[in-house]
Amino acid sequence: MTKDIHANQPRDWHGRYAGSANPGRESGPPRDAEEIHSVGGVRLLLTGGRTPTYQIWKGDELMHEQPATRAWRQERRELSDKAATIAGVEPSKPKVEGRETFNQNGVRVVVTPGNEPKFQVYKGDTLIHEQPATRAWKSEQTAVLSIAEQAAGIVRPPTATAQINGHLRQGSIRGGPVSVRGQLDYVAVYVENKLSENPALNPRDVQAKGRALAEKWAAQGPAYFQRQMQFQVSRQYQRHLDEEDTDRNREITEEG
Repeated sequence: MTKDIHANQPRDWHGRYAGSANPGRESGPPRDAEEIHSVGGVRLLLTGGRTPTYQIWKGDELMHEQPATRAWRQERRELSDKAATIAGVEPSKPKVEGRETFNQNGVRVVVTPGNEPKFQVYKGDTLIHEQPATRAWKSEQTAVLSIAEQAAGIVRPPTATAQINGHLRQGSIRGGPVSVRGQLDYVAVYVENKLSENPALNPRDVQAKGRALAEKWAAQGPAYFQRQMQFQVSRQYQRHLDEEDTDRNREITEEG
């Protein structure tokens, strides 16, 4: 049976052999230290002994040193970023588990997996908002996206209802005829809604029907046309929500 020559050697609280001090050791990084991270010629080391210590070395120059505690996950992440900064490299972003549903201007929304999913909003690497995802996830997602958009500096255009109400307050809903562009927008949304409901319909017939309706509503004035346009946009929006709901349920079924 082979004898472990280190059997009587003390260990640190990591379970590693502590080793012994050697005052005569040459300068530079300790040879028996564990390398935790290396980037651009800068190394993050963890020394042994009864008081484990993190050291950041750039070549033979000690750039930073601090004791290792039980909060080692956070310490290693922070010191790895510090080593990258010393090396002149942008620190890598930690991977967040979950499905990303929004990512703009450095702001992300993530839905975490598991039996208790949550909506999380990150600005950079900082968690700025978190809330459980329940059965009312549609309204929750809308609220979370609003928080994310605000953090990202995104301003959404007003809805059709808000536009109409604004025109009414300003007394500008009456006036010139509905533009050709407005009528074309109505036709496009109308055709999309109809073909989504029944793909078997003839696209040309649906488009002709949409043009006829656009002209009919436009002839009754801008206010009436806007109400009809709002109706089509609302149907389009509801369909998108239903599609997201179907996709969400499919993902939950596949994960389960």
